[in-house]
Amino acid sequence: MLLSASFINRGWLTSAALLFGVVLLSPPTLLLPKTLESWMTPFASLLAEAVPSSSSSPFSSNVVVLTAQNWKEVVLDNPHALAGAVQGQVTIAYWDTQQQQRPPRLLGDIQGTPTLRLYKPKKKQRKPDSNAEKVVVDYRHGERTAKDMKAFLENEMPNYSERITFGQKDLDKASQKADKYGLPVALLFTSKPKTSPLVKFLSTEFRRRLLLVEIPPTTNNQPLLQKYGMEHKDTLPALLVIPPNNGGDEATQQQQKQHRYYEGDKFTRRKLQDFLSKHALKEPVYKAREEIVVGDETKDDPSKTEF
Repeated sequence: MLLSASFINRGWLTSAALLFGVVLLSPPTLLLPKTLESWMTPFASLLAEAVPSSSSSPFSSNVVVLTAQNWKEVVLDNPHALAGAVQGQVTIAYWDTQQQQRPPRLLGDIQGTPTLRLYKPKKKQRKPDSNAEKVVVDYRHGERTAKDMKAFLENEMPNYSERITFGQKDLDKASQKADKYGLPVALLFTSKPKTSPLVKFLSTEFRRRLLLVEIPPTTNNQPLLQKYGMEHKDTLPALLVIPPNNGGDEATQQQQKQHRYYEGDKFTRRKLQDFLSKHALKEPVYKAREEIVVGDETKDDPSKTEF
């Protein structure tokens, strides 16, 4: 997947621009076919366009480094299948291991080939508005097939959604977190019990601008499903957004509580992304609102709560 110019021109890559990046390392003598080049970006070009200075890092989100002396050795069955399967969620790029240039320091030591290495941002950064600090995960299990590698990528994708396990109790906790930061709440009633890569992507895309709450159709969540009219399987999946609670008079608060339902017929990444973009905050929130005083009791300082 090629990075769009609108993201690259920012000088750094947001989680929206680079949720994952796979870097294929190949020899200079090998000419990649046009059909494959259309899916991949030379890593050198990615660095040159995304990094305005040597002190900057393009890895503001997650990067996977896939090393090999021949790109055909990396994905044994079909590299096109891997690139196509993760389009929109994973950026595929390659680096030439046989060229004269020294590999970028960002890639770290290449002990052997092939290697699949994932760089994912730490959840807690020293600077809250940064994703510079990374956790490195090497691909050591499974075969080098598109299926296994896709499963690895999807499993390692960051997930910032709030998963409801114990019904209303969990939902109340999620709502309190959203109120502390003044965030809209998106309730996603899923049709399957397992968290999907799409949910992970959306939770990262809108992190700190909207709190995505995942409500799977489990036994403990049945009262919640009934409360929102989602108890029948033909109503799932479903998505609604609750605007943030910003105070005001009673009429204003009632208006803020009105739900915005997603009325699309398909739950595709692009359509859900467009819908949530309309209701998410314009700018990310890094600090909680002032502590809330109820009667003579003061709640815990929400500025210490991270998400």
